[in-house]
Amino acid sequence: MLGPGRTSPAPSMRKRRLILAGFAILLIYLLYLFIVQGVALFKAQGEIRALEHRLQQLQVEKEILLQQARDLMSNETVEELARSQLGFVDPSERVFILEEETGR
Repeated sequence: MLGPGRTSPAPSMRKRRLILAGFAILLIYLLYLFIVQGVALFKAQGEIRALEHRLQQLQVEKEILLQQARDLMSNETVEELARSQLGFVDPSERVFILEEETGR
């Protein structure tokens, strides 16, 4: 039996167990959040790597297109295209048109 002014140890033990259970639940929840955030971070890093790779590809393509544009703006290229595709000749040149022989 307990003496006067003493309380039963059962309520304090129950209180400790509730507190311990609360901490355990909190710890499990925090661990869950840590794992979920880690997975999300891993996925995001993969996407970043893929986008950086795509950016490099596009930068290379851009340089190629800029070089092609510079080449097309040169006088030599314009003249070559005009001669080969449009049949232009320089005014100082003589043009000879050869006719094909028809079968005899």
